[in-house]
Amino acid sequence: MTLPVTSLHNHEFLHTIPSFDVNAPEVISALHKVALNVSMLFPGTGCIIMLLHPSARFLLTYTSEQIIQHPFIYAGSRLDQVLQSHQPVIIEDVADQDKLAREIPGFHGRSLLLLPLLNTDICIGALVIMGYEPQVFDDQAVRIGRAFADQAALSLMSVQQASSVQHWILEDQRYLRTILQASSDGIALVGDQRHFIEANPAFGRMFALQPAEMENCSCADIFGCNGDVKPACCLKGCMIEHALRHEQSLEYAEVDITIQGTPRVLGLSVTPVALKDAPVCLVIARDMTAVRDATRSKAKFLSMIAHELRSPLNAINGYLELLLTGVGGELTDEQHDFARRARAGSENLYALLEDLLLISRADAGQMRLHRELVLLPAIIDNAVEELELTAADNEITMQLDIADHLPRLYADSVRLQQVLRNLINNALHFTPAGGEVTISASLIKSDHRSSASLNDDDEPQQMIQLQVRDTGCGIAPEFHQRIFERFFQAPNERVSRAGGQGLGLSIVKMIIELHEGTVTVSSVPGQGSTFTCLLPCLSN
Repeated sequence: MTLPVTSLHNHEFLHTIPSFDVNAPEVISALHKVALNVSMLFPGTGCIIMLLHPSARFLLTYTSEQIIQHPFIYAGSRLDQVLQSHQPVIIEDVADQDKLAREIPGFHGRSLLLLPLLNTDICIGALVIMGYEPQVFDDQAVRIGRAFADQAALSLMSVQQASSVQHWILEDQRYLRTILQASSDGIALVGDQRHFIEANPAFGRMFALQPAEMENCSCADIFGCNGDVKPACCLKGCMIEHALRHEQSLEYAEVDITIQGTPRVLGLSVTPVALKDAPVCLVIARDMTAVRDATRSKAKFLSMIAHELRSPLNAINGYLELLLTGVGGELTDEQHDFARRARAGSENLYALLEDLLLISRADAGQMRLHRELVLLPAIIDNAVEELELTAADNEITMQLDIADHLPRLYADSVRLQQVLRNLINNALHFTPAGGEVTISASLIKSDHRSSASLNDDDEPQQMIQLQVRDTGCGIAPEFHQRIFERFFQAPNERVSRAGGQGLGLSIVKMIIELHEGTVTVSSVPGQGSTFTCLLPCLSN
C-alpha cells in the first residue's frame, strides 16, 4: 500500500527536524560510530544512515565511503513508509536491487532491515542494515535494531545540538567582535586587579594607543591617576575598585583628563560584570570634548546677551521706582497703576534673564552660591510682592502661612527668591480665576541627610519646610519626575495660558539641591499641586 505523496509535507514535525551539518567533525564522528556499532551487532552486514532534510526534499546519506546529498524520492518508497509509520520494514530477499538502490543511494545488498531514527516521536531519518545475502531478521534482531536506532537518533541529535550551540556561540562572538570594532564609543574590560583585559580600537584612539598596547596596563596609568593632578572621579578612591567592591554601577560622569599634554573631557560609564572566573568592569568612554566646548561657547554667548540686556533693564527698573516714589511729581491713581504694571513686567523679564544666566553658568560649571545668614519670611515677602499684580489680574488669591520665629538659613537669598518666584509663577499659570495659591513655611524634623553626612546614626535634623500649594489643574502622576527636567512641560488641555519655557522647575531643583535640600511634588489631576522644599537650617 502506497501512502499519499503529499502527506509528508503536511506534517508539522518537519519544522522541528534539525539541518545536520555533515561538515562538522563531531557529526561525522558520530555517524562513523553508529556504522561501526552496527557492524559489530550484525556481523556480515553493511550500514547506511539516511537523515531527512527539514525541507523534505533531500536526504543526507552516510555510508562507510562518503556522505552525499540527493533528492528524496518518497512517492511509494520504503523510506516514506518508515518515516510516516515509525515502523521497521524488512525485506529478506530483494527482488529488484536497482529499484531499491534508487530509493536508498548506496544500497547494494540482497536483504534489508530499515529502521526509523526516532527522537521523542519525531522521525529524523532511517537506519539501513544491509545484508549481502538473503537473510532472515527475526524478532530479536528487530528489537535489538530498534533499540540501537533509538540510541543512535538520540546520540545524533545531541551531537547536532551541541554543534549548533557551538556555532551560535561562535557567531555571537563574531557579531560582538564586529560591533566592538565598529563602535565609535570606547569599550574596555578591566579586571579585578585594575588592569585592562581588552579594549576596542575607539578606546585606544582616545588615549593614542593601540588596543594591544593597553592590555595589562593599569587603569591608573591610562587615566593619569598616578600624576600630580588626579581626575576628579578618583579623588575619593578608584572608581573601578569601588564598582567592583560594591557590585554596583556608577553614575555616568564626565571627567577632565590630560592625554599626552592635551586636555580632554571623557564621559565614563562603569558597570561591574560578574564572570565565572573573576569579576570585571565594563568601561564605556565617549569623547565629550567637542560637546563640552560647544556647551561652554553657548553658555558664554547666553551670558553675554543676558548681561547686555540687564543694563537697560536695570535703568528701566530704576526710573520706574523713582516714578513710583514721586520723585518726578505726584501721580494720579491711574498713572500709579500703569507704572506698577510696567515695573512688574520689567521685573518678570529680569527674572527670565536671571534664569537664562543661571542655566548658562551651570552648563559652564561656574554656578556658585553666595551664602549668608538670611531669614526666610523676608525672602517670601519680596517674592510675593513681585507677583501680586499678576495674581490680581488673574483673579487669584495669594495666602501666606508663615510660622513664627523660624530659624535662620545659611543660604543665597537671591537664589532662594528665584526659587519662590518660579514656584509661585508656576502656580499662578496653572490656577484658574477664583483659585488660591498658598505659600507656607514651618519648622519640622526630618530624616534628610546632607551629602556631607557619613553617619547613618545621625538624629533627625531640623529643616525648614517651604510649600507652595495651588488649587489648579494638577499634574498626572507619570509626569511628577519629568516636570523637573529642562524644557519639559506636562501636557494639559485645561490650561491655555500656561506658556513658559520649561526652565522654572528645573532651576528650582538645581538651587535647592545646591543648598543640600530636596524638592518634591504631590498632585492629583483636578485637585491642585503642592511643591515642598526642605532646607537645612541653623539651630537657634
